[in-house]
Amino acid sequence: MTEAPDDLLDDDAAARVAGVAPEGLDALVAQGALTPVEGEGARRFRRAEAEAIRHLGA
Repeated sequence: MTEAPDDLLDDDAAARVAGVAPEGLDALVAQGALTPVEGEGARRFRRAEAEAIRHLGA
């Protein structure tokens, strides 16, 4: 499935949407709660996953 550009977030935006510090993204990835989208360049995250983390209270 191809993601729309607005649905993919960089590290800072994903952290802001998820409600965690940018340093916390690596822990969320390690736990399997947040999955980086494969592609060229910097890693990106799905907006829906970051929003779900915020709603769950990570």
